[in-house]
Amino acid sequence: MRQNKKTNFNTFLWKDFCKKFMNYSRFSKAAPEADERVIKALNRILKPKFFKDLSSDNIRKYITYRKNIEGLKDNSLNRDLHTIKSMWKFALTEIFNENIKNQASLIKDIPTEKLTKNNFFTKEEVNKILFSKSISTIKICCYLMLYLGLRLKEACCLEWRHLILDKNIVMIYPHKTKRSNPSPKAIPVNNKLKKFLLTLKNKTKYVIGKEIVTRKQLNYFDSIINKHLRKLKVSGTAHTCRHTFISHLIMKGVDGSVVRRWARIKNDEILQAYLHLSPKFTTDTINLLPY
Repeated sequence: MRQNKKTNFNTFLWKDFCKKFMNYSRFSKAAPEADERVIKALNRILKPKFFKDLSSDNIRKYITYRKNIEGLKDNSLNRDLHTIKSMWKFALTEIFNENIKNQASLIKDIPTEKLTKNNFFTKEEVNKILFSKSISTIKICCYLMLYLGLRLKEACCLEWRHLILDKNIVMIYPHKTKRSNPSPKAIPVNNKLKKFLLTLKNKTKYVIGKEIVTRKQLNYFDSIINKHLRKLKVSGTAHTCRHTFISHLIMKGVDGSVVRRWARIKNDEILQAYLHLSPKFTTDTINLLPY
C-alpha cells in the first residue's frame, strides 16, 4: 500500500528501502533470493546510503563493474537490471508520493545474441557427448539435460524418488522457489533415457550420484562440464544441452505449446527464438490444406 505520509526522496535511507522491498519480494515473488543477491551486489559495489544513490549513472557503473570486473554474462546482467527496475517501480508506486523520474527506465537492456543453429548440438555432437569416456557424473547430467531439457541445477537436484519409470514420467520440481509445497511438472521419459537410467547402480539420493546443490558447487561443476566439451571439440556449454532438447523437438515438428510445457518455458517470447527452426514454416506445409 502507498504510504499516506509523504516520504522524502532525498533522505530516504537505502537500508530502509531494502527492508521494505524484501518484505514485498518475499510475499509476492517465487524467487526472492534473486532480489536479495542483487541487493548484496549493490551494497558491495555502490555502497549506497540513500535510495537516491541508485541513480542512472550509478546503475551504469554497477553494470560495467559486474561485466568487466566480475565477468557476468549479458543475460545475467539483464536479470540484475530487471531487479533494479523492479526496485524503482516499487519505490515510485509504494513509497514516494512526489513526481520523481524513474532512473532505471533510462537504462536499456543489453542486446543478447539471438538463437542460431550454432546454439544447439547436432546429432553427431550429441553422440560424442553421450558415448564419450567421461566421469559418470558428467555423463548422467548430460543425459538428463539432453533428454529432459533440464537446466544444470534441475539436473543436479533431480532425485530418484522423482522418477516414475514404470509410468515413463519424471516429476520436475521448480528450484527457484521457497514454497513449502511447490507444484511439479510431469515430463515424459524418453525410451533411451529410461534404458540408460536402468543401467545405473548408484542409487544415492540424487540421480547424478553426488550432492551438487550450492551455487559454488554448481559453478565448479558447470566449468568441469564445459572443459569436457572443449576436450571433445564440441562447441557449446552445459546449458547448450537444454537448447538442444528444445531445438530438435521443434525441428521434428512437435507443437510449440507441447515443447513449452516440457521445457517449462514461461512465456512465448522465449519460445519464439526457436520457432525459426520449425518445419511448419516451410512452403510444403501450405500444401497440406484438405480442400
